[in-house]
Amino acid sequence: MTPGAHGLALLAGALAGPAAVALLVRALAPLIGDARRAIAGVSRAIDVTLAPLRLAASHGHDPSRRERRRLRIAGACAGLMAGWVLGGGRAAAVGAVGGAVALPRAATWRRTRYARRVADGAGAAAQAMAGALVGGGSIRAAIEAAAVELEGPIAVELRRTALELEAGARLDGALDGLVDRAPSPGIVLLTAAVQLQRRSGGDLAALLRRLARSLEQERRAAEEASAATAQARMTSTVVLLVPPAGMVMAELASPGLAGRMLGSSVGATLIAVALMLQVGGGILVRRLARVGP
Repeated sequence: MTPGAHGLALLAGALAGPAAVALLVRALAPLIGDARRAIAGVSRAIDVTLAPLRLAASHGHDPSRRERRRLRIAGACAGLMAGWVLGGGRAAAVGAVGGAVALPRAATWRRTRYARRVADGAGAAAQAMAGALVGGGSIRAAIEAAAVELEGPIAVELRRTALELEAGARLDGALDGLVDRAPSPGIVLLTAAVQLQRRSGGDLAALLRRLARSLEQERRAAEEASAATAQARMTSTVVLLVPPAGMVMAELASPGLAGRMLGSSVGATLIAVALMLQVGGGILVRRLARVGP
């Protein structure tokens, strides 16, 4: 090939290259659009499925039956894939069952934690409501003022109660709804004090102040007890983590050990029993270390 012909070939390639790329992109555009829509659809489905977990932690949402069914399916799929990657068929079956049980349970745990955070603000709510009542406000106005003054989960619940009252709900019904969403001795005492004053009369502001002092003393006592048992709880947690850590180290030292153990009926049975004992031990430690109701 002469130099001139070689130059013409390079020029033709340079001109044809962008055109070929443009044609290729144009041909693949529908596929790219379908892939984007599919990814967006999967993302929306995951977001809808996991929304009850977020709402349970931020608003004390109690998942419905349909939402719990979705969480079970999602947990089973996640556990199935994780088990299959880690240990094959039997591990996939165990992971699917564990995921189906654990994910709805996680929503319950998060809702319980939210209720405890609401309970921690019961004393501050009683104090804020007492201050509003001393200023001449009504009970409904005191609830709304406390919702504006406070922060955190207790403010969310008081704001929700105030909105229900604005929408026309009866005071007793709105307070009962507050107890249902965040059941705790502090919230029960707070709502009972308001309901008792409405029926029997009396100085509600003074009663709420005494209740606030009592709840604050109880909270401080719980914090002191938690601090006193922190070392024991940490030790128990470390003890519970030793067997799984040992299994991970053994797998790293001898790759495939977990698969061989799960491939044996005796090994799979022993691992299942060990897991049940670990879960039972964790539950017992949690109950023994719990401070308060």
